[in-house]
Parts: sequence; structure tokens; C-alpha cells
Amino acid sequence: MARTQQKASVLIAGGLLLAAASSLCHAQDISCIVGDCPGLDVTLNYTADLRRNASGGLERGNAASGLLHTGVAWTSDRLWPGAMVVTSASLIHTTGGDISGRYVGDLQGLNNIEADGAVRLYDFWTEIRFGQGLATRVGFLDLNAEFDAPVTSSFFVGPPFGIGTDLAQTGENGPAVFPITSLGIRLEGRFGERTKWRMAAFDGVPGSSNPRDFATVDISRRQGALLIGELEHAPRGFNKVALGAWSYTSRFERFDAAASGDVALRKGNCGAYAVADRPMGAIGGVRFDGMVRAGYATGKFNATDRYLGAAVVASRLWERRPDDAIGLAVAHARTSSAFQRQLAADGGVPRSSETQVELTWRAPLSDWAAVVPGAQWVNRPGADRGVKDAFVVGLRFEFALEHTWPMVVRTEGAGSDSPVVMTSP
Repeated sequence: MARTQQKASVLIAGGLLLAAASSLCHAQDISCIVGDCPGLDVTLNYTADLRRNASGGLERGNAASGLLHTGVAWTSDRLWPGAMVVTSASLIHTTGGDISGRYVGDLQGLNNIEADGAVRLYDFWTEIRFGQGLATRVGFLDLNAEFDAPVTSSFFVGPPFGIGTDLAQTGENGPAVFPITSLGIRLEGRFGERTKWRMAAFDGVPGSSNPRDFATVDISRRQGALLIGELEHAPRGFNKVALGAWSYTSRFERFDAAASGDVALRKGNCGAYAVADRPMGAIGGVRFDGMVRAGYATGKFNATDRYLGAAVVASRLWERRPDDAIGLAVAHARTSSAFQRQLAADGGVPRSSETQVELTWRAPLSDWAAVVPGAQWVNRPGADRGVKDAFVVGLRFEFALEHTWPMVVRTEGAGSDSPVVMTSP
């Protein structure tokens, strides 16, 4: 099995590199929007985070974590006429403690960079844009990069504000989101100027939970696939309005299998979500943006079956610091009856829901650095009446560097058809 996985990884990597090399050898200049022009883009990001559970939860304590994320993307328009080709690859290195599992005991998570210490291939894909909004992407993909992708709520550090708890909790090893992505294929198209559709299929069991595994491909009928589709519309006055639905093709054990004795594997692990995100206007010079999201997941297979989240971010608060912003967000996850039965069997005192509230301030220090202090309150962590409400304070430092080398093309001699490709700093 290990050799099969290694061979599959080598073949996939080889194919993606071949596509990248082909596009690299045929780059030329075109009239395009900045960011979509042929060229090379390199990014280096580091985030350091410290959380302290000041009261309640499982016990008081501190948890520090770090995330190094480095990536490269190459864009070309000459693989074949009329198409734009983008090849992207990135690695992550995660380190640090577990504020949720060790100190708070919550269901939804409090730190969106928290993960076991490891170096992993995060994404590695090639996208072909055919024009008229039609595009296909294949490789190692992060589902949350395009599906259930946050706009306003990306401001916050809590995981439920990046991807809804109803979807994030699913699968044997998560739904191909941070920190473990998976092999997948995505199709995208447009209906007019304001509406996009996208659909994708991902490996049903992403990667491996073993921190020593850099990348894993293990496709089988038993593991199945995660299928997801989304319709995104941008009406006037909105950042976006989106509807999505997802389903696993594989069979799952009931969440309360140990308590009920029903260990049969069944199909039907599915769900849906809706999100609306828009600018809310301004009061004086202060700008407000807000969002609301609702989601559903099949209760017999998952800990939570309904989710509701909302967020508001205020920016341009002070003339001297126009880039500072403050946000308030709420994530409410309703627990399934299967979860409640299992928790009771394990000796807990089940509650119908868990609610998380986050207050965050983001203060840029420069073009490449920012400090992010904040506080989080969790009502009944783990939806267990036996666990007291938790109050968590946090401090995060963000560092981000990016450089782009657009392609500049000149022609040798009058009437020559042979371009000479150069990069400009």
C-alpha cells in the first residue's frame, strides 16, 4: 500500500510539473488585469499565536502555536491558444499546543492555525482557464479556498468563521481543509457577470493524521469521495450570496455507535449551507461589513447538525490608523441527538448547543506585519453542562511577504516571430 501511495504521488507531481514547465517555456505578454498576468508569484507567511484559557473549560493554561506557509504560483497564457494556465504549490510547517483539546474542551475550535507539528504539502495544482469564466483545477486542493470561502469573517481567528462547523467536522480526517488537504478536481463556470457555479470531487479521506507524512494519496472505493457544489451570486451591494451542498459517497458509522450498539455502516452523510456577506454602510468615517451563515449536516453521523454564525467588522476607526479594524463574531452549533446520546453514555451531561463569541482587533504595524489581540468566550464547551463557560485571551503576530515577477516580452528584430522572455522585478 505504501509503495502504491508513493507511486501515485510521484505520477501526480510529475504531471503537474510537466504542465508548469510547458507553460513556462511559452510565456508571452498580454493585456490583462493585475494578478492575472503571466508571471511568477512567491509568498512567505508566518503566524505566531498565543492563547490563554483564563477561566472555565477543562483547566487554565497557555498554548502557543505557529504556522509557516510558503508558496509559488506560475501563470502563463501559451500552453494553448485562448487559455490561461496557473500552476501553484505551497508547503506548511505547523507547530504548537492545543488550546481546544487540552484546556477548553470545545467542539468548534478557537485557533485556526492549530495543528500537530508537521511539514506538509498544502496544495499543488494546475488550473486551466478557458475563457468565458470556464476553468478546471486538478491536484492537491484546499476545499475551503473556494467552497464556503469567507470574506468578512476571514478577519477572525476562530475556525468556525473560516469554514462552518457543520462542514468542518465531517469525514474520517476532515473535508480536505487545513491542515490536511487532498487530491481533487474542480470545475467552475459563470452565468453572466455576477453569478458563478463551481463543483468538485475530493478524496473522501484526505491525507494522513500521521505528522510524519508529507503527502499521501490513497484512493479507494471504500474511502469514496466528497462531492460538493456551490452557486455564488454577487448582487449589487453585496460581497456575495452563496448556496452550497455536499455529500460523501462512502458509508459511515453512526456517531452514537458505541452507545447504541448499532455499528452498521450507512450512506447519507450530507449537508448544505448558505451565506450572505455585504458592506453595511458607514457611520461618520467608520465602515461596517457584515455576514451571516447557516448550515446543516446529517445528525446521525456528526456531532452537530445545525450551525448559525454571524459577524460584523468595523474599519477606519481612527484617522491616524485607517487600516485598524475591530470585529465581533458569534458561532452557534446545535448538537445532534446522536452526539447527546453518546456523551451521556460517556458520563457527560449533554447540552443542546455550544456557542462561541469572539472579539478581535487587527492592527497593522507595516505593510508586512500586524498584531492581532482578541478575546473569546465559549458557552458550555463541548456542549457539556459539566464544563464551565470558558474565557480565552489571545495575541497573534502576522508576517506576510510577497513578490511578483511579471513576464515582459520583446521581439528580436523587426518582423521576428521569436520572442525573448524576460522577468522584470
